This record gives sequence, C-alpha cells and structure tokens, in this order.
Amino acid sequence: CRLSARRAGTRYNRRGLDGFGHAANFSETEQLVWKGGEVTSFTSIRGSVPVRWSQPSDLRFAPKISMPVEVDSEDIARHLRILSRLYEGVRFSFLDLLGSKTGSMELALSNRFRETVETHNTESKKVAVGPDSTVFHQVTYTRFDLNHELTNGIHDPLENTLRALLDAGHASHSSSSSDSATQVRMFSHWTVANDGHRTHLHTQPVIVRINCLDCLDRTNISQCRLSIHVFAEQLIQLGNDFAVGQDIALRKLWVQHGNQLSQLYTGSTAHGESIITPPPNTLSWGAKANKTVHLRTALQRWVNNNFFDGAKQDVITLITGDHTPSTAIIGEQPIYKGLTLDVLAVATAYSVCLVAML
Repeated sequence: CRLSARRAGTRYNRRGLDGFGHAANFSETEQLVWKGGEVTSFTSIRGSVPVRWSQPSDLRFAPKISMPVEVDSEDIARHLRILSRLYEGVRFSFLDLLGSKTGSMELALSNRFRETVETHNTESKKVAVGPDSTVFHQVTYTRFDLNHELTNGIHDPLENTLRALLDAGHASHSSSSSDSATQVRMFSHWTVANDGHRTHLHTQPVIVRINCLDCLDRTNISQCRLSIHVFAEQLIQLGNDFAVGQDIALRKLWVQHGNQLSQLYTGSTAHGESIITPPPNTLSWGAKANKTVHLRTALQRWVNNNFFDGAKQDVITLITGDHTPSTAIIGEQPIYKGLTLDVLAVATAYSVCLVAML
C-alpha cells in the first residue's frame, strides 16, 4: 500500500480535494501474484470524495458537511490529471459507497459527486484528446449504498456491482483496442528474466477508485472483495485453479491493511473485520458486525477526533511540509491559558466512554 503525503491528515481535518486536485486519505493498493518469473499485478485506489467539501468536528458524532453552492467540474478534472500522470493510458471507474437515505448528508454529498462527474463527462466531449494527452478522460460512476445492503442481510451484496464494474472495464478496453473482451484481463502481466530484464505482456486497462465517507470501513470491504475476484483471475493466468477457501490469508491481509490506514486517519481500528473474515467454515460476505466492538470503535474515534486530532494534524502538516507557521509572538499569552479547559474536556470525554460501555 502506498499512502499519499499530499493533503495528509486526520479524519475531520482533511476531507475532499484541495485547490490542486489532491484528495485526502488517498492511497494505492497493489496486489502482486507471481510464479517463477511470471508476475501479475492488480492495482486499486481509494480516496476522499473528489469534490470540495469539509466536515469540521463539533462534538457531534456526525458533524455537518459543508460544500460550495455551485458544482465545479474543474476540481475533479484536476484530480483526474493527477491520476492520469500516475497511471498513463488507463481509464478510471468511480465506485461511490455513500449512503442513499433521503435527506441525509451522505446522499447530498453523493449527489454532488455524481453531478460533478456528469458535468465533467459532458465538458470532456468538447475537448479533443490525443494519444499523448493526460487530461479529460471519460470516467464511469457507480453508486452503491453498501451499508443499506449489509443491513438487509444480502449475501455477497457487492458481487453484481463489482462484476458490472469489471465488465465495463472489459468493454471500454475492447472498444479502444483490437483485443476481444474475452482476452482482456483486469491486471498487469509481465515476465522477468534471470538477468532482471522485464517483458510487459499486458497492462491493466481500468483502475477502480473507491470511496465512502471516511474511505476506511466500507471502502476496505469493497476493495477486499474486488481484489479477491481478480485474485482468482490472476491464479488462472499463472496456471493455477482457484479453490474455495484459498483467499482466507488474503482476507486477513486486508483486515490488517484496513486497520493500519484507519489508525493513521482516525486513531482506531477499522470496522468490518467480521464481514471480511467470517467465522470458520463459512464464506459469507454478509456477516453482521459485533455491536459492542462497533460502539467501542465509534467512541474511540469520537474522542480522538474531538480532543487529540488537532495536535496530531499539526505534526502531520509539519512532517509533510504543509505547515504554515503562526504569526503569534512567543510569550504573548501565558502557557497555561486554556489548559484547565482542555484537561476537563478530555476527562469528560473518557467519562462518557466508560459510562457508555458499562
């Protein structure tokens, strides 16, 4: 996994895009499967909803989301320029996992995302794209309310959606190349000789970019499910058959992967472990999360977001070179100013957590 240092930070301090098109909590995950000197590679990416939006913490469990009044497709165009420079000659497919409940903040953000993509695609038709161009690719957008489907207890709710995404990738590639759709693989493929010389046989034609609100829990479940689907194809490409249960080790890796990204962004582990790694002798993707663990993680995030992430954000911006020094004069205010209130706030927060878990 490669985590971007651009727009790096914590949950409620870094959301959406900056003015240059960099997305918060943006990361790339590459899945390598090899046999001898033959290697296959599948890449997927995740990142905050690629529009301008913010959600500053305000002691509520779900702070209010703020967005500009007007839709600006140039924001997502800047983001696509960055993606096109990172992955030359590749098309992009967006999978939006935000909620669809009427009147919810997630639905409003999801609608803005969809409108921005539609506006971008309309405007991109007016621009001639040459073989050396890195801008204005047509992108596909798919909305899928994962929380709603999991709540309904649907077995493997992502199966049809991910299959449609991959089929769209096959179709978009085959329409722009001489290969037939049945010959297209959704991963890169190359061989490595004994002297280290690499011979490319195939390049991944489409990269799926996945997001939910935090790009952690629902996103990790979806990326895991997508990677396992492609994992079976990678094994077949290398001359092996995919057997039931062969993906258990991969699922465990995705749990670790999700926890590490979540620790950086929220200071807690990720939700969804029981969905990714179901009980023994079952391969369901619809297992329900442990409510006690879910509540404990939610409370831990609330405390971190409201009382500790400010200082953590300062350290991150300093390390990544994004720090803007304060103009305040050192010694202008007593060092103890506000300290008592901070201590009381933290003590109160922990008291709330303890009472809630009793």
